[in-house]
Amino acid sequence: MKSFERLPARRPLAFSFFFALAGLGACTAGGGGSDALGDAGADEPSAAGNGGAVAQDCGDLPSSQAVSQPCCLARGIDACGANLFCAAFDGRTQPTCYLERSRLDMTECGEDRQCVSGACNDAVGQCQSMPGTTCDAKVGCATVDGARAVCVEERCRTTDGEIGDPCARDSDCTNGTCSADHRCLGKEGAACNDHRSDQCGEGLCCKGNKCADCRQGEGESCGGFLECRPGLRCCRFTGSGSYCYPSCS
Repeated sequence: MKSFERLPARRPLAFSFFFALAGLGACTAGGGGSDALGDAGADEPSAAGNGGAVAQDCGDLPSSQAVSQPCCLARGIDACGANLFCAAFDGRTQPTCYLERSRLDMTECGEDRQCVSGACNDAVGQCQSMPGTTCDAKVGCATVDGARAVCVEERCRTTDGEIGDPCARDSDCTNGTCSADHRCLGKEGAACNDHRSDQCGEGLCCKGNKCADCRQGEGESCGGFLECRPGLRCCRFTGSGSYCYPSCS
């Protein structure tokens, strides 16, 4: 009698498909790490400071990777060694360990510690520029060692916000006035150098070392560039000059 070898029973198709999916999920989870990144789409934002998100298969990637080595975003602070961070910047699909304070001005960032300047503009996700270097007004300039800087004509210029200092907007100035040529000007009552009316805001002159209304008050001399305030007339008196009064009669 002819004997036949017994063949193993075939698994149902649905059963095999289930195990295939389960295996894929375990691989994406990165060997016991969080599987949140495995579920993320390539266009979804990652955790702060991780650069462009990727659907990452961590596989057997260890923790505490060295600089320039591949790393697993899901391991968070443990992904790279000391003074390093894990990110996928500049279009990378494989997250890599970067040195802290290695990201140059106006390059992609997610945290202050990643930038050479020590300042990441969270709104645009780029490093702010160092004082004295090229800048982008949308990104701005970093404050370094207490020195504040503003982006004026694509250059970071240090400022204290005082009269004559560079500015990009009124809020950059202590007195709240930034001129069209990017200089801080004094408001009424602000100290100024006498006869330097270019230090005062629009409609103001430097009178008695203070920014004041350029127009003359009652009893003050007038004529030429000196105008009288509203309600006053410049009256000329023979032999004594011209003065501002409500009426010349």
